[in-house]
Amino acid sequence: RDELGATHDAGDDDAEPDRLVLFTYPLLVDEGRLSEGADELKAALEDDAFLEVHPDDADRLGLADGDRAVVRTEAGEAEVAVRVSEHIAAGAAFVPFNQAGFAANTLLSGRTITAATVQPVDALETAGVGAEGEA
Repeated sequence: RDELGATHDAGDDDAEPDRLVLFTYPLLVDEGRLSEGADELKAALEDDAFLEVHPDDADRLGLADGDRAVVRTEAGEAEVAVRVSEHIAAGAAFVPFNQAGFAANTLLSGRTITAATVQPVDALETAGVGAEGEA
């Protein structure tokens, strides 16, 4: 097992193709001088919860900007909107720690990084699987 709890077989890079490294941090640390001129960032705090992924991962996982996805970790799962961005590393996924109406801790259990799987909601509905993974 690696530091994220994932197991790896030598030479088997496709063992878990929907697995990403999920991380979090607050979108805005304070309302002090450092946040002057950060109107776009402040406005983002009012947005619905989201998951940010790199375009390569979005393509591989069948996700598009604005889609909804189910993110699952050992701690729990959540359904969130997808944002596709080149500003995140391939293989990683980001959820804001302080997003209104969303407790990132339900996915991260007090950590700032963990392994996660991500699946598009429409793929789960097509397969007849509910948000809790029930068939």
